[in-house]
Amino acid sequence: MTYMKDSFEKWLSQQKSVNGKSYSKETVLNYVKALKSYSAKLQNISLTETDLFNIDNSKDFELTTELIKNSDNYSTINDTYHRIFSSALNAYQKFLDDSSNSKSDNTDYFIQWLKNSKFWRMDVFSFHRNTECMFLRNFKYLIEDREQK
Repeated sequence: MTYMKDSFEKWLSQQKSVNGKSYSKETVLNYVKALKSYSAKLQNISLTETDLFNIDNSKDFELTTELIKNSDNYSTINDTYHRIFSSALNAYQKFLDDSSNSKSDNTDYFIQWLKNSKFWRMDVFSFHRNTECMFLRNFKYLIEDREQK
């Protein structure tokens, strides 16, 4: 798991807001604060991570956001902080989506490289697209297994 705070700050500072201008340093800091600490204030919700920068996966964050927004006091917290929480959640989701798209491009390149490798058979790669990430996470074990055969 990768802690995403620094990457998000850098990404957000390079984005344009709705008015077409870059986000101010204050806004970036407010979004970071919201993602780091506001979910700890939620009631009747059980999150494994209250510092949302510990979530580095777009799908996991999408599910977490759904839980957050269904919390009893989410609207109160969001309104108290002038809707910064909802804006930060939306921005972080976009950041993770953008990150996963670039990882996907790298994954495709890596998979293609492995397919062309003389050390691997093509049928090893006939797996469904959804298992590619699992494959990459367990790549070390696959190599060890392959070497033992």
